[in-house]
Amino acid sequence: MVWFLPEKDRSHWRVRRGLNALLYEGICSQIMGALTGGAFLVAFALSIGASNKVIGLLAAIGPATQLLQIPSVALVDRIRLRKLITVIAVFVSRLFWIAIALIPFFVPDNFRIPLFLLCLFLFFGIGNVASCSFNSWVRDVVPERIMGRFFSRRLAISTAVAAAVSIAGAVVVDLFATGGKIDSEIYSGLFFVGATCGLFATFFFKRVPEPHMETPPAEGLL
Repeated sequence: MVWFLPEKDRSHWRVRRGLNALLYEGICSQIMGALTGGAFLVAFALSIGASNKVIGLLAAIGPATQLLQIPSVALVDRIRLRKLITVIAVFVSRLFWIAIALIPFFVPDNFRIPLFLLCLFLFFGIGNVASCSFNSWVRDVVPERIMGRFFSRRLAISTAVAAAVSIAGAVVVDLFATGGKIDSEIYSGLFFVGATCGLFATFFFKRVPEPHMETPPAEGLL
């Protein structure tokens, strides 16, 4: 628990170490996103028998679950341990990608799509709880004078790495396709690698300091 308690030490060294950890976390998270989203996600869904309606749901689940950020505001304000909330929510949500990766191996055909959608809903839903606490947390960690420069650099580096990983993933899919047919197990392998990178990203969170939250004005959630 000592890793997750608010700290008074805001030395330059502590902040710099935290910024480096956020950079590496961003790279790992982008790799996960590259290997578990986009064309790979749709292709996997089709390979396990998804209909056009299911493909539409894939596009809708992410935005719909963002509504969960509203009650997450109250959760963060009550617990006031943003680092703890972020790490737990991120770790638990990304475990569902391992569950998705195992669907072709252990789940009967009739249950694959419902379980797939359930896991995806839980991933996005719990992940949005993490997003709420993470945004508040890093807002207090990253100095305002370098905030724009830091996040633009973080996004540029992580996006470049994710683009290279996406191409590598596409090459792997083509390489292991048998007779022009791409089995769902191939996408499961990509999901497993992506989930592993995503789970490893939580390791870097412990190096980011957790400042004390400021006491907000006495206002209701509305």
